[in-house]
Amino acid sequence: MILHIFSIIYIMRKTWYGGARIGLSSIALLCAAISVLTPPSFAQDSQDLPGILGTDNRKPIDSSAWPWSSIGRINRTAGGFCTGTLIATKFVLTAAHCMYDSRNGRPLAAQEIHFVAGYKRDDYVAHSIARNIHVADDFEYGTANGEALSNDWALVELVNEIPLKPLSVHEFAREGEKLKLPEGASILRAGYSQDRAHLLAAHSGCSVEGTAESGRILLHDCDATRGDSGSALLLKTQDGDYRILGVSVAVRTYGAQDYGVAVPSVNFREQLSTRNLIP
Repeated sequence: MILHIFSIIYIMRKTWYGGARIGLSSIALLCAAISVLTPPSFAQDSQDLPGILGTDNRKPIDSSAWPWSSIGRINRTAGGFCTGTLIATKFVLTAAHCMYDSRNGRPLAAQEIHFVAGYKRDDYVAHSIARNIHVADDFEYGTANGEALSNDWALVELVNEIPLKPLSVHEFAREGEKLKLPEGASILRAGYSQDRAHLLAAHSGCSVEGTAESGRILLHDCDATRGDSGSALLLKTQDGDYRILGVSVAVRTYGAQDYGVAVPSVNFREQLSTRNLIP
């Protein structure tokens, strides 16, 4: 499938809190600071946000219950936030571009990253600061071509173990350049959006529309906007299991149609297996 590329919009939440850095001595202070300092942008019409593909299908969900409790906000003391998913007790999967300061392209230091699992307003399930950041080898920040997008994933290694059940990473079967999905599977995506920054919201019943870049990019119609970068595109199987299909990273226009873009798990599953993070 050959598609002409017209535009790309990264979907990291670019909130700079007035340019101030936030000193954090506890997770309670962290949540309080975010609540006070986030600008009053929540009243924005969702139809004006990039990545809301037609009707806004996002619905708030209970972030204290699995699997949603293993999804969290990635808060950055440099400003802004993304979404991440626990794939092992000390490792969070997210988008690589979330690990950079978009004002100047500076790679963020591990101590600037906080993962808050199951975050909901002034409550959360678990928290840890990062120990290390592992960005995909071939990712190039600030480059909008398909190769950079297909490598837009990162692992955040945490200082503390998160005592929650991680989400498993799906193993795709291929048919040529196509990635085959199991029959009867349901697709969904959940994250912390710009206009719903303190509540986890999910779009259930969306679909994978196709692939691009020789099968190295998934195109989907799940609603995802700023702040949702790094959130997992999820597969719900008929037996009720949840698996990570990919990492939501951007909105891109192919021809006359806007699509959500995700890095498929086939791009990173082997590296995760080499690290013994997945079976």
